[in-house]
Amino acid sequence: MTDHSLITTARLLLHWPEVVSALREIHQPDPDGRCLGCTSQVGPAPWWPCGLALVSGAAPFPPGM
Repeated sequence: MTDHSLITTARLLLHWPEVVSALREIHQPDPDGRCLGCTSQVGPAPWWPCGLALVSGAAPFPPGM
């Protein structure tokens, strides 16, 4: 996802508070710093914050986004 699409997605999610709440609950860091909510059959989970943690507000957007 590009910076622009992350911000657009975050704005759209404002209309679905239940979805935002679920994303915040699921997309948290594990002890190694990877996202618990992102899984992959072929590799490790991405580092937290993942894109969904950012758009749900579980993590702040980095400066400049």
